[in-house]
Amino acid sequence: LLVDADEYAQELSRYIHLNPVRAKMVEKPEEYKWSSYGSYIYSNNPYKWVYRDFILDLFSKKHSQARKQYREFVEAMLDKEYEFPIKNIFASTILGNRQFINQVRTKYIEGREYDRNLPDARPFSNKPDIEQIIAKVKQVITEDSALIKRVQIYLCHRYSGQKLKDIGLS
Repeated sequence: LLVDADEYAQELSRYIHLNPVRAKMVEKPEEYKWSSYGSYIYSNNPYKWVYRDFILDLFSKKHSQARKQYREFVEAMLDKEYEFPIKNIFASTILGNRQFINQVRTKYIEGREYDRNLPDARPFSNKPDIEQIIAKVKQVITEDSALIKRVQIYLCHRYSGQKLKDIGLS
């Protein structure tokens, strides 16, 4: 999973560390035996394979301050419901905003030939967005709403690369 660090890394880390609490396995994230959370909030890091510096550096370059701020950040959501941070994942591989996805597309995807053996790469092709197609159809066909809907569905399916169930025009 390629993650836009600036936008999602902190939230993703918090979400992961709060999973055992949300699942009602423990009261506090550091109580979960298999969690790396303790390595993030305590000065010693008993697991040398836990690389915590990247996340902690997002809070402060001084690690004692970063650990304190990270703990406050995570525990601020202990008793609260909040949105799943990876619900906006793109092509099952990228977590980031549209600008980040476009940067990845431009740098690593564009100009390469489509490979049927890599179906997750299909969403990276430069196909029009469904919203663009819908808007254009409404500009061209103005009278018959049933015809507008049929043309939108056909063109979205044909040119966006989306499945009919994903198009979901209502």
